[in-house]
Amino acid sequence: MAGPVPKSSATRRRRNASSGAVKLEPRVGAQVPKLLATRDWHVDTLLWWAAIWRSPASSQWNDADRVELERVARLVDVCAQTEAADVLLRLAGELRLQCARFGLDPLSRAKLRWESPPNEPGRAAAVIPLRGESIDPRELLGRGNKGRSFKELAVS
Repeated sequence: MAGPVPKSSATRRRRNASSGAVKLEPRVGAQVPKLLATRDWHVDTLLWWAAIWRSPASSQWNDADRVELERVARLVDVCAQTEAADVLLRLAGELRLQCARFGLDPLSRAKLRWESPPNEPGRAAAVIPLRGESIDPRELLGRGNKGRSFKELAVS
């Protein structure tokens, strides 16, 4: 016995073929939704909120994601308003994980298979200037720094 007749090449399909990546489009003139007026938001939080909603990744979010992003904004706000190193260290991991859920870093965008558009020619990415000299991060995590803020450590 020969078995079933094979399908024609036009109807055959690879079962292990993955779907294509999502190409994100630039969000020129995108509307930035307002944050809830439940607190006095730090200016850094407001800048972060505007930046994420103008990013190409925001084209993939829906109304349910906005609620979760407002929760992430609260974490960003606590980090922006505190100077206590121990609080910042405790929140850093959670903030990193929550931001990754929404494609806010290059690695998570790669895992989500989102392709970001390149920067426009002649337009560099935003750069945050450093204040003062660079700090050795090992000094910030030293055992003798308990209770001291990052600002205090940066000045010393």
